[in-house]
Amino acid sequence: MSKCIKSLLSAMLFAVIIIAFSSCEHKDLCYHHPHGVKLKVVFDWKNAPEAFAKGMCIYFYPVDGGTYRRFDFPNMQGGYIELAEGTYNVICYNNDTEGVMFGGVTDYYNHSLFTREGDLFEPINERDTSNVKRAEGSEDERVVITPDMMWGCAVTQVEVAETGLTYTHETITSDMKAPQLNVENTAEDFILTFYPEDLMCHYMVKIINVVNLQKGLQMCASLSGMSGGLSLSSNELGRECVTLPFKANIADSTTIISEFYTFGHQEENLNPHKVILYVWYSKKNVKAYPYDAQVIEGDSVNEDLEERFNVTNQIHNAQNKRKVELIIDGLVLDTISFKPKPPYDTSVDDWVNVNEIITVG
Repeated sequence: MSKCIKSLLSAMLFAVIIIAFSSCEHKDLCYHHPHGVKLKVVFDWKNAPEAFAKGMCIYFYPVDGGTYRRFDFPNMQGGYIELAEGTYNVICYNNDTEGVMFGGVTDYYNHSLFTREGDLFEPINERDTSNVKRAEGSEDERVVITPDMMWGCAVTQVEVAETGLTYTHETITSDMKAPQLNVENTAEDFILTFYPEDLMCHYMVKIINVVNLQKGLQMCASLSGMSGGLSLSSNELGRECVTLPFKANIADSTTIISEFYTFGHQEENLNPHKVILYVWYSKKNVKAYPYDAQVIEGDSVNEDLEERFNVTNQIHNAQNKRKVELIIDGLVLDTISFKPKPPYDTSVDDWVNVNEIITVG
């Protein structure tokens, strides 16, 4: 190889190296894009000590616009993330829900929770809801499934900078136990500590002093006039009234108990809250109480039953809106002879007595 060619190749190699170093130096000196800031996210559960989430997610919405960022943690404690400098509105909640659906997730103010439509008999896997009696006045309400439990919180105006974090607590309202975020700048970390709270309400329906309660009866129930969703940024309940189906269980020989989660009661909704108990005496014989209750002369238990299954006042006057216990006192079930359905037998409709005479010889 001639000296001229070698010199030319050396010059070309030198030029490439200079360009590469210049490119690297240019990137180091770029001030046109926000830089990533390492943050430590912590979830403090003092406002929800009974929480049992498997994991958490957190959304950061840039106040000045742009695409939101979501981070997930496979635990309840939190972890480290990296986020561009800027001011954010933030929402966090547990990410292990199965029954809750999400709407408007691209916008902080529209991020909401709701549940899918369901059937009145879905809690016991029955699908034939034709001609099913509904609570009076709730015939036009959508039937949606109950949510599972969730915890979370929402805060605004969190400023992230290379020099540290700043945040001004929102005014504490009557339904907030404490500020939902605290920021701390230490020599080791910039720390965001969130304080999630219960997002759902726990309801218990107890029907006590039940007569003719037979072991093995299949039952479910419904509650009308409830809210069908929740806005996370404002903690405001949806205004649409829906009916919630849920399973009913025999607690003892005279008591039926149901427990479920709900978004709660929207106080601006005026629809009444009524319970209906559905009882299967056979596959084709389903009674809806209070409407199908037999009123026997001289027996006052089932009189005024519709009024007792109207739990509107109990819900409106509950001292703790997050934990509501509804009591219905007194119910006489039918005295129809009941025989439990054999396991895994899907072919039997009604149970009948058969007397067969066998002649020998």
